[in-house]
Amino acid sequence: MAEYDVTVTIENREGLADPEGETILRDLVLRSGRGGVRSVRTARILRIRVEAADARAAEADVERLCSELRLYNPLVSRASVRAEGAQ
Repeated sequence: MAEYDVTVTIENREGLADPEGETILRDLVLRSGRGGVRSVRTARILRIRVEAADARAAEADVERLCSELRLYNPLVSRASVRAEGAQ
């Protein structure tokens, strides 16, 4: 078994409000005069190191972990999972 670094990115689904992103856009970006920025979306990132047979198995293990432990609400958020060989 090899070790894999798995990155889970959790963000609000498209079409749902992102109050933190909206605040960053309005109060920080636009007030600084950067008018070319049209939107800001925020996300949470989890980095999990696991042992698995291959990268696909590592991703499946972490997806299962996220689901079983309810690390995010699938009704309002979506998660993307990506595994890389451990350094």
